[in-house]
Amino acid sequence: MTRDITAGMQSAVAAATVRPVVLVYLDLPSGAVRVNSSPYSISYSANTYLGVGSYGGISPVEEILDFGGPNLDVGISGLDNTLVGAAFTDHYQGRSAQVFFGLLSEAHALIADPIEIFTGRIDFMSVETSETSTVNVRLENELVDWERPRTRRYNNSDQQSAYPGDLGMEYVEQMVNAELRWGY
Repeated sequence: MTRDITAGMQSAVAAATVRPVVLVYLDLPSGAVRVNSSPYSISYSANTYLGVGSYGGISPVEEILDFGGPNLDVGISGLDNTLVGAAFTDHYQGRSAQVFFGLLSEAHALIADPIEIFTGRIDFMSVETSETSTVNVRLENELVDWERPRTRRYNNSDQQSAYPGDLGMEYVEQMVNAELRWGY
């Protein structure tokens, strides 16, 4: 798959010194977490991405043609206890997440339009503790939803849970055992 990159990104790639940066966005119930792999805070899309200096690691990003798509594992270290606590207390599963790849200028400013390399949902988080805590986040591709079964019951209670007040299925359960006589 080809990706369009800006002229600024093209010239930064061709420069003698390349300064790559990875930006991660996690939408947690306790508040959005935005971090980047540089030691500096970076502004992108009217948001500030906190510089954590380095990640604990990031798995390779793959492009495949299969529904379900690949997962991505991101390890984030050098954080305050806010994210560590969120890994234990927030109901984060299924919340949105994005990962971008960008380049920095000599002044450590983000060159326009980083490339979105992954978008999906948070699957789970785990915490490794040592001198500093590392939060490992498993992100699942948004196409994984294609593999999940859609379970609907065609009865009144299911209709009420989806559309309160709708009486379109009010008599369906009574009709299952109803005896109908034709031709009398």
